[in-house]
Amino acid sequence: MSAADVAVAVLLAICVVTNLIGCVALSQIVVGAVALPLMFMLAMTKIRQNQEQRNKRAKKGKNTETGVRGTEAA
Repeated sequence: MSAADVAVAVLLAICVVTNLIGCVALSQIVVGAVALPLMFMLAMTKIRQNQEQRNKRAKKGKNTETGVRGTEAA
């Protein structure tokens, strides 16, 4: 290998590394700007749905204890 071949190989390696760094940075921007907030909103929606279901079950439980439904034996 000549010195020119080594120089070209090093230059090519530098170009590849800098291009990969750009792709990684772009991926981090996309994840930080889009994916992470979307996952946060989906998690908050699921938590809210679970709370609503618990509240509905709690209300049904109170109604059955007071005999509002009338299907339970006294």
